[in-house]
Amino acid sequence: MSPQTPRNVPPAHTVLPVPEILREYKGPSPGQEFDFSPSPTPQEQTEFHRRRVLSQFQGLRLVLEELSQKFLARLRRLEREIGEMQEETVTGLTQEISRLEIRVLELEEKCRQPARTFLQVTIGEHL
Repeated sequence: MSPQTPRNVPPAHTVLPVPEILREYKGPSPGQEFDFSPSPTPQEQTEFHRRRVLSQFQGLRLVLEELSQKFLARLRRLEREIGEMQEETVTGLTQEISRLEIRVLELEEKCRQPARTFLQVTIGEHL
């Protein structure tokens, strides 16, 4: 109190505009109630975060397992296709080798014939 203020006059109150008061008051929205539960302890917060991280890792593990199964199935399919292609190639090469062996035998047979028979040309072939 100042020396000029009489003792029986109450002290002045500070008056704030309503919008400023509303900004400072952060109570519950209409329809909501105050939460009077105690805030979590650091240990509880740590446990919550630990469980959340574990849950995220488990989710990632499941995704990776699913991808792994898809890739393994694709790999098995590709191995099967490669095996089929190799079998087709081997079959084709075996057939070609057989044809060439027959042709070699025919040519060897012709080489054993006397030269005049080998070189003999029939007149009917060229007309």
